[in-house]
Amino acid sequence: MPIYVKWFANGAATKKMYLTVSHLPDRKLNFSYHYQTVELTENDCEKMYYYMMRILFRGIEDPGRTISEIIDMV
Repeated sequence: MPIYVKWFANGAATKKMYLTVSHLPDRKLNFSYHYQTVELTENDCEKMYYYMMRILFRGIEDPGRTISEIIDMV
């Protein structure tokens, strides 16, 4: 079922950062970060993305690993 979604922010955020992950029809993922620039920098978000991708790739390499094992590796 094809869908089109458009997200509009109201400009108010209660969290320092939140992440929305959307599954796209072509088997891709869209990672959308929203963060308060008073609390976090772009570099902070890049670091989070870097470690999150390392965790995901380790899990993909060996689906039998536990989350604790994966995080210990990263």
